[in-house]
Amino acid sequence: MVISNAKNTVQSFKRFHGRAFSDPFVQAEKASLAYELVQLPTGSTGIKAMYMEEERNFTIEQVTGMLLTKLKETAENALKKPVVDCVVSVLATSFDTTLGGRKFDEMLVEYFCEEFGKKYKLDIKSKIRALLRLYQECEKLKKLMSANASDLPMNIECFMNDIDVSGTMNRSKFLEMCDGLLARVEPPLRSVLEQATHFLVQKVTPQTDGSSSKVKVKVRVNIHGIFSVSSASLVEVHKSDENEEPMETDQHAKEEEKMQIDQEEQQKTEEQQQAQPENKAESEEMETSQADSKDKKVDQPPQAKKAKVKTTTVDLPIENQLVWQIGKDMLNLFIENEDEQYDHLDEADVAKVEKSANEAMEWMNNKLNLQNKRSLTLDPVIKAKDIQAKTKELTSICNPIVTKPKPKVELPKEEQKPAEPNGPVEGGGEATSGSQAAEQSGAGAAPTEKKLPEMDID
Repeated sequence: MVISNAKNTVQSFKRFHGRAFSDPFVQAEKASLAYELVQLPTGSTGIKAMYMEEERNFTIEQVTGMLLTKLKETAENALKKPVVDCVVSVLATSFDTTLGGRKFDEMLVEYFCEEFGKKYKLDIKSKIRALLRLYQECEKLKKLMSANASDLPMNIECFMNDIDVSGTMNRSKFLEMCDGLLARVEPPLRSVLEQATHFLVQKVTPQTDGSSSKVKVKVRVNIHGIFSVSSASLVEVHKSDENEEPMETDQHAKEEEKMQIDQEEQQKTEEQQQAQPENKAESEEMETSQADSKDKKVDQPPQAKKAKVKTTTVDLPIENQLVWQIGKDMLNLFIENEDEQYDHLDEADVAKVEKSANEAMEWMNNKLNLQNKRSLTLDPVIKAKDIQAKTKELTSICNPIVTKPKPKVELPKEEQKPAEPNGPVEGGGEATSGSQAAEQSGAGAAPTEKKLPEMDID
């Protein structure tokens, strides 16, 4: 279908979501597309295609809706029941939007376009069907090179103008061609490792004899591709003394199996004796040989005693923490600070914010329920401008309240104490005698003018 109806087959369009037609990325991708990109009245990127025998322009969102509808029909046919929910997960935390498997295919396409152009005088890019066919063959060749390092052929019959083309490629040459792309792969991978969740298995101890321990880790992967460690256990090996009784190993089970086999063979020989009397001599020889073999097994010397080996498993605690995850102490501190941040707000204002938020959530849920019950062919119940208006209304009510500053608290001023004299007052002699005289004269005496004593300097 991609080749036979190339211009009306839309593929690889997700990368155009939210991009303007004038975006350099869109303009660069136009050359490698079989279908036609157009500029919509809003300036965004659209796709021109024939629909119901009429040429129409579709938005990227409309084409995505068509794809999801087709996937829904396919899922319902496979599950034999209606499908009403669709979950689109975006888990990438580090990425390069212009790097993918298609870029590696393009390296091969460019190489063979140049080689076939020189070798067969073909302008492959002028014929979209030939170009798409070359893309398919290059993708197959890329997959083969992942498992083969030798030279691999590229043979296409009746490729263009009824000409058969052929070429070769090997892994080492391909990797050399893709050095630039491979260099772009490393930074996102390093970023993912830095942001990944680390699982730490705690309390892992060596064996009693000093050897390394064996830890069994059970890893789960959910439907979204997220890994988690569900359990971890330590395998402890305990060996007993050699003087103790030998442990019951699989040898006993094997001997019992052999005995059962011998008994079955003996029954068969007896049946053969009854059915074929002429072969009595031969059956007797078989019985005697079996009896001899049993005697030999009985006469075998006892096996050497081996030390008992007993294994036990001990569950280990697991600590998983994201690199950017906030610690519990820091998180509790933020919660305390947040509570203190809104302590100064009036209860009426807090109730007003809660009421407005609850009303907005109820409004949104009602609209979503109505939309789910509405036919997909009808206009939506709610549009982006309605959500934006509701958000603006909620913000205008809540922001003035939650951003209200705390009242400033003035610290009490410290009272200044009068300066105490650092020497004896006039006519008083020493400071101690002056203070005693002041206490005797009473507290009601008026303060007199004080002068510093004159000092003689030798």
